[in-house]
Amino acid sequence: MNWIAENGRIKLLLVSRPLKEFEFTKERELVRKEARKFDWAHRFEINPEDAIPQIIQHAVRHEGLKFDEDRLNDVKEFVRGNLYILVFAILAAKEKGKPLHEIGDEDITKQVDDYIRGRRMPQFKSLHEKVAESFSKEELDPDEERELDDMLKFIALTSQFELPLGEELIAELVKVKVDEVRRFMRPLRDSGNVVELREGNRRSYIIPHARLARLMSDVLVGSEDEKVDFYLAYIKEGDYPGTLIKQLSDEPRAFDYTLDLLKGKKFVDIPIGHLNITEIIAALYPLEKNDCAILLTTHKEAILSKSFIDASMEDIGKFLFDIADCDKEFAKRMIQKHENEILPKVSLFRNSPISNIGWFLYGITEANEEFARKIVQSHKKEIVSKSLAQNLDDVGDFLSGVAKADTNLANEITQEHKEVIKQQLQTSRLDKWLEFWLLISAANEEFAFETIVNLFYDTAIQKLQEADREQLINLARPVYFLESLGWKFSSFEKSRIRSFTQRLICHYKDIIIQKFGSVEAMPDELAQTIKNCTQPPNPLKTDA
Repeated sequence: MNWIAENGRIKLLLVSRPLKEFEFTKERELVRKEARKFDWAHRFEINPEDAIPQIIQHAVRHEGLKFDEDRLNDVKEFVRGNLYILVFAILAAKEKGKPLHEIGDEDITKQVDDYIRGRRMPQFKSLHEKVAESFSKEELDPDEERELDDMLKFIALTSQFELPLGEELIAELVKVKVDEVRRFMRPLRDSGNVVELREGNRRSYIIPHARLARLMSDVLVGSEDEKVDFYLAYIKEGDYPGTLIKQLSDEPRAFDYTLDLLKGKKFVDIPIGHLNITEIIAALYPLEKNDCAILLTTHKEAILSKSFIDASMEDIGKFLFDIADCDKEFAKRMIQKHENEILPKVSLFRNSPISNIGWFLYGITEANEEFARKIVQSHKKEIVSKSLAQNLDDVGDFLSGVAKADTNLANEITQEHKEVIKQQLQTSRLDKWLEFWLLISAANEEFAFETIVNLFYDTAIQKLQEADREQLINLARPVYFLESLGWKFSSFEKSRIRSFTQRLICHYKDIIIQKFGSVEAMPDELAQTIKNCTQPPNPLKTDA
């Protein structure tokens, strides 16, 4: 990030993922730093899925395929945003001479199987053929085929989550030596079918495209139990068990069954003492409060001994928040034990991204309100002086953390930066506007409500008048709306969010009723909230 920002020769930067703030140390080790935000002159986000209809039409013309234009949406639905499905569908249509819209799941499965094991044309050798060729053979023997399939299966299962798999665990699961893993992977590495990552003399492997990996795992994995057994092994011995647990919890439709089985096998007993703070945060993310408390009790000393010296402000905040949500006394003990590591982070406020400061204050306040209040009072000047002419998400993170720690300071900041915040809110999409206020209300309901009705009244009217009916329904189900965006809340936070939106709906109920025509025309949950309003309609006023 910093190198890119400081290199004036770079005029255009294309990335497939959001940039993260990492730096190289003098020893050339990659570490997380409190790096400054990159200043974008112009920033555009392109969603490849939006271009799928045009890609389909281009592929049909280029490959000379039979295709009924009226079935374009059917093919788009079948592809499900995965361009690898489209590639295999085109291959199947050419091979069978069928129209593209008649290709089904069985055709895709066969193509993926051929990609792994089949006999292909010279320019399209299967993975088996590439490995056999490197062994100076026409084809692999049965044991070699089984070993290669097992290696690819396990690598695919982690690669679909963009996680590498270490060679030691591959060797253990396949029951071969590490040198054999390297021998099988070498030709696939050289052809780009897998990527080899090195850390010293240790190697790990990943399939470079998560969606291809998922298709491969669907072909190679024999049963759901086999998948679960592998996940359990990875959680106990893999490099990123916390990230895997979080990823599984973020895939409810595809992985509910897997997650239930994992819980049934008491994966809260996994050894997490060796994990860094980031992985522990990820591991705690999906746990129910009781399971989380058990995990903390099981690994109490190991977690208490975790050092904060190399952790970012954001990670410290998230770590303490998750710990406090499970066990507040435990979180207080963490602060007491590591106070001398936490306080030096505060000296970085002046040059730190506002989002990191927000997360830092949020987590510390959740763990120990008195300690957080001392921090904000002793560094009030640096906090108030931070520029808020930034991304609205980052402003929301910042205000949430400050408001949770000290309402008066949050009021002072919003007064000081009112015009900048107002401009951000006016130009934001409605879902971003709503997410901004709901997240602040989770931290401090009263501050959120008083600020929106006293400082940003006109802006709220503007956004509600711009909203369509579906967007307004999110006001009546705010927690569901936020959880669908990936947020997680304590029971107290959920209560604050619901109370805030009820007050907001009642305050602006005339506009909401006008959008639907009548209360009776509203969905039940929104209509019931309006019916429960006891206050009279509010006279319109302008932002002070």
